[in-house]
Amino acid sequence: MKITKKLLESLNLGFKFPAQKTKWYEDLDDFDCVEIEVFNEKHYKTLKQNNLFHSLLNIFWESGVSSFFSYFAMRLFYKRFAGLVKYKYENDLKESTKTILWNFVKATQFEHGEKEKVIELLKGRVLEVDSWSDVTKENALRTISQLKRDMDEAGVLGTDKGKKYEEVLKKIGDWYEE
Repeated sequence: MKITKKLLESLNLGFKFPAQKTKWYEDLDDFDCVEIEVFNEKHYKTLKQNNLFHSLLNIFWESGVSSFFSYFAMRLFYKRFAGLVKYKYENDLKESTKTILWNFVKATQFEHGEKEKVIELLKGRVLEVDSWSDVTKENALRTISQLKRDMDEAGVLGTDKGKKYEEVLKKIGDWYEE
């Protein structure tokens, strides 16, 4: 939405501009138009947290010091930490097929831990991963704090992504309270 500086200020919305935008904003005259995007508090929080979460994940992965075997595994780990990973069970097998398979599982010797995996497959366990926008503020803060601790312990600052990591941390601003 385009709006003049004068109208924007007359609305007295009670917001502040980040320090890096103050200069250009002050240079506008009262009738210059600015482009604004309106968010409610939840959407603003969600957008900022989502950007921070994914920026940190990307930096951690690209640094090469994470212990995860893939970006997806790392993302899933932290989403699970945030309470965004759930399992649901779906199985469209016929009852006669289920009975045959259950009898097979009961009668077969499996290696350690394999029987449980087969049972999960028969139950039809499906991984359900919610969007970061669904995370509670408490879980978001806890997860981002843990991600930062893990990045620090892994030594991200000592990599070629260290400078980018520092920039992201500086941009967090006062909306993120640890």
